[in-house]
Amino acid sequence: MAEKTMAKGLTRRAFLKSTGAAVGAASTCGMLGALAGCAPQGDAEKSGEGESLSATGSETLHFAGSCRGNCNQGCFLDLHVRDGKLVRVTNGEFLDPQYNRICFKGMSLPQRVYNPDRIKYPMRRVGERGSGEWERISWDEAIATITDKWKADIEKYGNQSIGWYTAAGNSGVALTIALGRLQGLIGGVQIAYDVDNEFNKGMLESLGRFKKVFNGNDPSDYVNAKTIIFIGSNFTDSRYQEWHWVHEAQEKGCKLIVVDPKFSGTAAKADIWVPIRPATDPILFMAMGNIIIEKGWTDEEFLKTNTVAPFLVKEEDQTFLRKSDLDATVGEEDDDLIVIDAATKEPVASKECADPMLTGTYEVEGFKVTTGYDLYVEAIAPYTKEYAAEACNVPVEMIDEITEVYCTNTPSSLYQGLGHEHRQNAHKAYLASNALAMLTGNIGKSGASAGFYRPRGTYNVPDILPVEGSEPIGELVEISSSEMVKFFETGDYAGEKIPLKNLLVMSGDWFHTHGNRQALIKAIDSLEMLVVIDFQMNDTTRYADILLPCTDWFEEMDVQGWKTLYPFLLMQDKAIDPLYEAKSDCEIAKLLIHAMGYPEWWDWTQEEMLEAAYGTEMWNDLKENKCVWAPYHVENDYHYIYGEDGVWGTDTTKLNLYVEKPIRGGSDAIPCKENDLSWQHVPGFRPPHEAWNQTAAGFEKNPLADKYPLSLMQEHAKYGTQTQFSHVPNLRELDPEPSVFISPADAEARGIEEGDEVRVFNDRGETVVRARIHNGMPQGLASMPNGFTADQYISGSICDVMNDEDSAACPNFNINDQLVEIEKH
Repeated sequence: MAEKTMAKGLTRRAFLKSTGAAVGAASTCGMLGALAGCAPQGDAEKSGEGESLSATGSETLHFAGSCRGNCNQGCFLDLHVRDGKLVRVTNGEFLDPQYNRICFKGMSLPQRVYNPDRIKYPMRRVGERGSGEWERISWDEAIATITDKWKADIEKYGNQSIGWYTAAGNSGVALTIALGRLQGLIGGVQIAYDVDNEFNKGMLESLGRFKKVFNGNDPSDYVNAKTIIFIGSNFTDSRYQEWHWVHEAQEKGCKLIVVDPKFSGTAAKADIWVPIRPATDPILFMAMGNIIIEKGWTDEEFLKTNTVAPFLVKEEDQTFLRKSDLDATVGEEDDDLIVIDAATKEPVASKECADPMLTGTYEVEGFKVTTGYDLYVEAIAPYTKEYAAEACNVPVEMIDEITEVYCTNTPSSLYQGLGHEHRQNAHKAYLASNALAMLTGNIGKSGASAGFYRPRGTYNVPDILPVEGSEPIGELVEISSSEMVKFFETGDYAGEKIPLKNLLVMSGDWFHTHGNRQALIKAIDSLEMLVVIDFQMNDTTRYADILLPCTDWFEEMDVQGWKTLYPFLLMQDKAIDPLYEAKSDCEIAKLLIHAMGYPEWWDWTQEEMLEAAYGTEMWNDLKENKCVWAPYHVENDYHYIYGEDGVWGTDTTKLNLYVEKPIRGGSDAIPCKENDLSWQHVPGFRPPHEAWNQTAAGFEKNPLADKYPLSLMQEHAKYGTQTQFSHVPNLRELDPEPSVFISPADAEARGIEEGDEVRVFNDRGETVVRARIHNGMPQGLASMPNGFTADQYISGSICDVMNDEDSAACPNFNINDQLVEIEKH
């Protein structure tokens, strides 16, 4: 029987309206068959590489899929297809049903597929960049235009005349491999995706990682925690597919503590809400560390066996003392770290010592050394609870209370989100908070986690059908995205001239994630050709010279195996034929490679490529079962606990209470602008670059705050992920337009009322939006949800006021690190 129902929240009228618009557009272009004339490939009807066969009548066919919009969820989907159209999306059935979830965005995906803003065919700009004036061209003409210029510029300037920018708009494996092949051939310039690097730096330096799962417990483990502290995360809005585990934990008596300057949806669920002053998180956690030590709540055995706390640090260069420092003949494999044996008080190799000293300063064969633990204790000592109370605007009694709950109502877990990440020096918050887990042993066991769970399904990229007898055109170099405005103005990066003339942007809305947008728009005038591959119009596509339409997730075969909270690999069936003239990212890469004159670099189908990536056995399992356990799950009821085996993903296999080798953050290929990283070894505090609008913690306010007194941050929109869902009608009914949240006190001081049009501005630019007065906002802080494109603002964009200044130690788009003023428009 044909299925009668539509997805909840997607009315038949709304659905037909959205698909009807697409059909009308297709009919005008003579492409009605691309939408309605081809039926899907069902489980029982398969032919070739994802080619679809006609379905009979109005039978509903079901396909496997995954939401790949980079919200780090990756939900398994059941795609309902009738007469060649995607008509409904519901949750798929995981091998373990506790993971079965779907959100508003997932249910709205049919409207996303059939959105009238989809790019229908290749186009060439005919007006000024950003004018929206285009002419339709064929695929043959588009590919020839691009590659003819690439070849001419490589001949004239070298391969560094070609550049690439990619993000995570399509977290599929096929895209990753396709881009790798294209870049592997041409080399050129990779513009680094400088997002969340303060988070990555702090997490990797303190906890390390295993590539397959990063460094946190499986989220299903929340149910086993007796205390959970959420830091910088509005979990109920940004990761609500996981919330049921937290709710189940609360029903079992778990205490929930939320650290957030704004009274959020998650704060409303908390037992204790800590309304911290923005950017002072490291101070709070260092004060908590002092309380833990003072109260004797440390787990000394855990510190000795699982952390670098007993390792000896040389005063002369802040590195660990090793056997090779004492005996030059020691080889790398035997170069153990040195500790002081508690029984003999003598230096010995750590692997030979059952009970090392945690504290002390010593002289060892001419080296003055101190334990890593003492250096940590010394670093946090100034950050007393009294100091933290004043600096963080949190009562001493509350700091005492949350520390006691975390230490005594165990096992305890920390969840550090990205809300406090997008400011300079924010990595210190991750170092300081993770240290609490190390001090108390609340990590590496069920119910006790401090990291971030993000499985990465392993697949084989370098060895996929290697090219024999053919050399790449040149090497790939990398430059920081946050440096691009300066680079476009000068052509100079790190003291070298780079002749970048062409840029290809794919799988990311670059102009939406880049701060100081107006400066970037002006700066790209130096580019001779900007090519953008996308499936819908957004802030970046509007400035393209050549625009190429790619397929939606459900119009191609792929695998979801990374950037997801789930411990599974998921098959993405080709559920419907590509609309209009859209081609997959893989097919586009193949066309470009062949047109460059290197057909041997790509002579396989997308299915052959995926089979080579996973191996025939895993690939056949995926095709048959659609959902399979990730390789690191040894049996179906096993849920990952990071460090459960006592091995940690660091150079020393220990947790870093003291960081021996601070990293810059982001890519190692990008040079560090700060030569002295000595302050990076231990937790500490420095104010952010710009968003410091009050004198606090002994630091004077930024003088710019006299002109722009409000600190502006971005929120993860509940009904969006970057601009992936910006024009989906049902989601816009729930959240119609961009807005700015401000406190009643700040609104009253400016004569602003609820719903007023207001101008948000600074020296970089401005945007006009609706004002929302929020009783849970602290004075001096404003907040804007992201996920809207520039055409949805009354004028301007939040990206016009955003900062693009990175720090010396960490290239990052610090989208919460800006000061603004707000006035009635």
